[in-house]
Amino acid sequence: MNNKIILISGYGWSGSGLMVDILNNQKNYISYGSEFPLFSEPNGLIDLENSLIHNWHFLKPSIAIKKFKEFALKLNKKKSFLNPYGLNLSSKLNIDFENEVNNFLHDLIMFEYDCRTRINNFHDPLIKRFYRKLIWKFFDINKSKMFFSNIDKEEFYLIVKKFNNNLFKNILTENNLILDQAIPTTNAKYHENYFSNSKIIIVDRDPRDIFADLLRSGGLIGQELAKLDIQSVNKYIKWHKVLRNKSSIDDNVLTIFFEDLILEQERIQKLVSNYLGDEIDFSNYDFSNSIKNIGIWKNLPNEISDKLNNEFF
Repeated sequence: MNNKIILISGYGWSGSGLMVDILNNQKNYISYGSEFPLFSEPNGLIDLENSLIHNWHFLKPSIAIKKFKEFALKLNKKKSFLNPYGLNLSSKLNIDFENEVNNFLHDLIMFEYDCRTRINNFHDPLIKRFYRKLIWKFFDINKSKMFFSNIDKEEFYLIVKKFNNNLFKNILTENNLILDQAIPTTNAKYHENYFSNSKIIIVDRDPRDIFADLLRSGGLIGQELAKLDIQSVNKYIKWHKVLRNKSSIDDNVLTIFFEDLILEQERIQKLVSNYLGDEIDFSNYDFSNSIKNIGIWKNLPNEISDKLNNEFF
């Protein structure tokens, strides 16, 4: 199985979706169809790694394992009014997702044990804590099932690769798989730890247009930008710079710009083809809508656009 997982990432409204669409338009490339949050979002795989490997405490693995499983199984449900996070992963990946998660966690857990510790009840409401305090001496209701794990980094990565191979095996037998926002830019260079055969492309964009799109969409920090004052612009500037400074990018990561994808198609086509080791053809993709998203910052109020120009150009 030589097909690759192509990880496309960005910084929030930086244009990664265009790269996903271009690759999805190629023969033997298929996009998962939406952002894939299992690894990068809170309580996902990266948080699990941090608790099991980098910030180990004997109680942390159990908490992280429980949170990861809860998060993963919530993603596995169908999207609904009560569960807007549902991705129906078993159906989309054509696997028994819950079984794969259980097998993955089984490989990480050394043993289960009964334990009484205050951290299991930390988030209980006051009335529940009061109730527990009253009767715990008569009934052992504070006992919880815990998981003990002590695993080294290299073994963890081997288990993760096995898990991901099992998740995506039915797609990778015939196609390269494109995952959008699966690995954040802050962990970009570590993608090889999680996948047997992967490439990662990061898409960035004119910071002024990112501002304008965040403002238009109201997503992420866009709620703050709606104030359209200098204070909110200064917050955006700090937000923008920190995200880039925190990026973990090396020679194994390809960074391209949204504007270049549209205005320098021949050069970027060669760059992407060489990086992926495949012939990628931009000519059959319609860029007519994408080009409209270049220079949208020009519609911002003069005070705002002047501040952004002075800061970034």
